[in-house]
Amino acid sequence: MRRKRFCLLIFLAAIFWETSHFPRAWENIFNGDHYYDVNRLNLDLFAHYGDNKTYMDEILHPYRYLIVPDIARVRHSSITVLVLSSVGDFHTREQWRLTYANVENKEKYNYNVVFLCGLAKEPYINDKIKVEGETYGDILQADFIDSYRNISIKILSGFRFISILSEGLKAVIRMDDDMNWRVANVTDFIHTTVKPEKKAFYCERSERGISPTRDRRNKWFLTMEEYPYAELPTYCRGGSYIATMPAVHHVLQNVHSSRFLWLEDVFITGMLNRNEGATVVDIGRRRFFRNKANVDSFDYAWRIPEKKGTQSDVTTFNMYRFHLRILLFAAALFQLVILPFLTILLYLYGTYARKFAVPLEGNVNHLDLSVVDNVNRILDAKFGGNRTYRDSALAPVAYLIVPTRMHIQQRRILVLVPSDVKNRENRNIWRRTYGHPRNKEKFGYTAIFCVGTSHDPSDESRLLDEALDYGDILQADFVDSYRNLTIKMLTAIRYVVIAAREAKSVFKVDDDVSWRIRSVTAYIHNVVNSKACSFHCYRHEAGGAPPRNKWRKWYTTVEEYPFKTLPTYCLGWSYIATLPALDAVLSRVHLERFLWLEDVFISGVLNQNVAEVVGIDKRRYFRNKSDFRLFPKAWFYHLQHRNITIERGYTILNKSY
Repeated sequence: MRRKRFCLLIFLAAIFWETSHFPRAWENIFNGDHYYDVNRLNLDLFAHYGDNKTYMDEILHPYRYLIVPDIARVRHSSITVLVLSSVGDFHTREQWRLTYANVENKEKYNYNVVFLCGLAKEPYINDKIKVEGETYGDILQADFIDSYRNISIKILSGFRFISILSEGLKAVIRMDDDMNWRVANVTDFIHTTVKPEKKAFYCERSERGISPTRDRRNKWFLTMEEYPYAELPTYCRGGSYIATMPAVHHVLQNVHSSRFLWLEDVFITGMLNRNEGATVVDIGRRRFFRNKANVDSFDYAWRIPEKKGTQSDVTTFNMYRFHLRILLFAAALFQLVILPFLTILLYLYGTYARKFAVPLEGNVNHLDLSVVDNVNRILDAKFGGNRTYRDSALAPVAYLIVPTRMHIQQRRILVLVPSDVKNRENRNIWRRTYGHPRNKEKFGYTAIFCVGTSHDPSDESRLLDEALDYGDILQADFVDSYRNLTIKMLTAIRYVVIAAREAKSVFKVDDDVSWRIRSVTAYIHNVVNSKACSFHCYRHEAGGAPPRNKWRKWYTTVEEYPFKTLPTYCLGWSYIATLPALDAVLSRVHLERFLWLEDVFISGVLNQNVAEVVGIDKRRYFRNKSDFRLFPKAWFYHLQHRNITIERGYTILNKSY
């Protein structure tokens, strides 16, 4: 009886084992194709390329993977196609999966597709691509910001992934996601011509002796700091190339001893392909790959005859060509007839609207002042419109970027910091010291960086990214220069009057001035009367002669300033102003001539003794201008300790907080 019970128990246990997930779990543990999660892959990544290597350029160190594709699919394919994809471009990846990356083609020609992505700045996009990766198993995402300038990092992340998992690959194809290619021709070329054991790149090879682009207006402009050499190495022209695994390994061996270059084709297949590198074999482009195409035409591109087109292919081609002609005709009709008509209607509507519009005055709380167009509407209504300016240089300038509304409404003291549009590094130092969130919360203030425009599009692009990251940038449409500092401050003051009426006071301080946070904020809260019309600053008494020496930095001609003496004004490094004082200043702008000396013009010429100029001891609240490298020491000035070392300052700072 006991033996029968024991046998029944064994039988039931065997059934439970076979029907449960335990056998598959153990199979996954012993089968690396199925059990290769992100954590294990990252351990292998840093073991191969991180822990035991020192990189000349830190930006080239390995970045951990956040999403990985189906490992089994990658290992069981003889060819892997690495497709550069923007993290938020879900539409293009879907088009690829319907055409070049559909299951039928991948199984027929034995290749696999992996989409290379970085990290999006918007959290919802990262959440969305995580779901996409789990659904399709073809996403490789690493922990770096996805941008055009980071394509080199994106390719290196793909190469490192392939080198860890796919030793048996015959070749790797690097592709842009908007390239057309002949699948049958390319795979047949790899199986018959490419020798997997040799180091080689197969591509459209560049000519020898090409000079780097030094024209700032060019898309591929390289500075001397980025690439100091007179000629570019031989490399594969971007868009697509085929690489063997020995070539991939050779590239990865040279990464740690190289400086970063954002031009991926020159960097990967040229600079990193040195020291007995891979052979660059010229196969042209038209034989295997086509020029860049609209993603929506992929279905047509897929039907490009792979070897000899059938009658069905020709019929399809003619049909699409006919449809394309109709679309081109419709586009031409819209551009020549409909678009001018709509332009005239909009112009007439705008003229009518301006003629009968009611000025925007009084309460503007119903408008979202984090939207540039709303701020510009109020700017034109309050300071433009029917007001005639004696000097057109002082007329209102349209805003291009404004701070977030929540950023302005949080606190009672508003700090205006004039900054050069190019000096992102200086602004970041300011944010880590005087603009640190801990200080702003404790002492009750917020900061806005006031900038103009740059002739360099890359500066504008970086500034836009900075504004999205921090929400503390105010940019207006004037050229950023020292002589335009007056325009910069008038633009900032107009914005304060429009969007920050709730501020207790405004504190203007140059971005290279050291100041005592505790002393300044205590003075504003305890001494400054926010309803009074006053400036508080290091007061320069009236009667001084304007600088007429041509060799002086502040030399002013008689045409610029025709008077013999200067009015009472605030010395320009920094000053505190109440909202009534700023209103008084703005009420006189249209009556005066432009003067580039900002401190004299705003707190002197425009003031004309309307607002009281209260003198304060600058050494008690402010320090002389300092190099940004001294900011770590300037950081401690607000602790009201004199003659302290940096080490002693850190000790005091830690105890204070």
